Amino acid sequence: MSATEQALRLPELLLSVFELILASDSSLVPTTQVNQAWFDCATSFLWRRVNCRVLHRVPEQRRQIYASKIERIDFDGEEGDIHEAFKGLQFNHLKTITLDFFNPPKGGSTCLRQYVQPTLQNFHFCGGDLDDEFLLQMKATCSRLRVLAMSLPGPRVTPSALSSFISGSQCLEEVNFNDMEGLLSDTMLLDLAGRSNLLSLSWGTFIPPRLLARVSKETPAPFKNVRQLTSSVSTSSVMWISQNMVHLTHLIMKVEDCEQDALRPLPKLPNLKRIRLTLDAKTVLSTESLVALRSLSKLETLDLAAKTRGMKVFNARGGTFQNPDFQNLISGLPLLRQLSLVIEAQLSVRAGALLAKHCTFIEECNILKNFDTRLLMALAPEDKPMFPFLLKLNVRRATFDRNEEPQTLEQSADKLVGLIMKNCPKLRVVAPSVHNPYSNLLARKFDSINQAGDPTVPTFPMPVID
Repeated sequence: MSATEQALRLPELLLSVFELILASDSSLVPTTQVNQAWFDCATSFLWRRVNCRVLHRVPEQRRQIYASKIERIDFDGEEGDIHEAFKGLQFNHLKTITLDFFNPPKGGSTCLRQYVQPTLQNFHFCGGDLDDEFLLQMKATCSRLRVLAMSLPGPRVTPSALSSFISGSQCLEEVNFNDMEGLLSDTMLLDLAGRSNLLSLSWGTFIPPRLLARVSKETPAPFKNVRQLTSSVSTSSVMWISQNMVHLTHLIMKVEDCEQDALRPLPKLPNLKRIRLTLDAKTVLSTESLVALRSLSKLETLDLAAKTRGMKVFNARGGTFQNPDFQNLISGLPLLRQLSLVIEAQLSVRAGALLAKHCTFIEECNILKNFDTRLLMALAPEDKPMFPFLLKLNVRRATFDRNEEPQTLEQSADKLVGLIMKNCPKLRVVAPSVHNPYSNLLARKFDSINQAGDPTVPTFPMPVID
């Protein structure tokens, strides 16, 4: 065997070559058929991430070859007896698993034991039937667990077992709990509050002010490195968050009352990139507090909504939110990409032009009183697109101008669609917020043009090499 042939069998060299191939060509299948060394290295790339059905299609006697290469496997809840078929396999490189609506055919979670590996770092469970025994096994085995996302784990999981599992998982950086009513305890939150490695927390139940007071009393620097927080709180707790979680970049909250101004403390969090607040339907916002958010110059998402309707916004003199207030707000947010203000405001179509001027990166915009699309397009500059990055346009009051030269509804729609495409070159969706014949016609025309212009995205099925 020549030196060249020997070199082309070195795994270290082959892995580097295959990475270059993947960067320019999404298929490594031909390389698997050169020789055994190439097969071993190429399949290590091809089988890093798979859906469970791909592995299930492999003949039983060959599954272990590929199972040992898998780093991520996804189950979507319709696997039937696939877990049972995999019980004898060793997933000894598994780092990430997603279980969606897991319901074991024979009860119990013993059919999941093959996935509980020391290498596991990310565990995503989206509803089903777990038990305390499974949590105990994970606690004993998965010492490297970094990401835990769990919702609706089933009635056989007890609060004490979940708390013990969390206390034993000291490497956790992201904890995401949703629909966990009755399972999340004060002790668990106190434990997480003291961890310096915790970066993201989604707490799927209401956090009362008295618990945050206890956190302050028992933890010297609570949540000191948390960057992302999702929870349900009272307005009084927003102040606590702004004082104690100063590194926050993402804040997603459901605010359960309207006793205090939930916006006023937010400028104390200068690193915020995303704000998404769902407020009480009776909330009355302060124009001054809303405009003060302009100091958050890193903000990319601003989403304020109520549970049922648009919120009222008044200034200190009793006036409503108008174009000058809107301009004052967005002129300080040059990086804004997503804007949703479900508020009662007196904004004219000029507000849309102001948005285009100050927030050139805007991708999505939703204001309860959407602008007349034809009038908005008439304000576009001649030399450049109005919204170069907009992905979705809400059409609420698209009107057919009968004062122009005689034209059919179809001709008018074609003209407006042309203007929209010129001024929103990356637009993917035109959505009628209020359904009328003209708005619906615009949406259909744009959809047909957009579909015709998009090439079919090639798909590369996971190869099963025998």
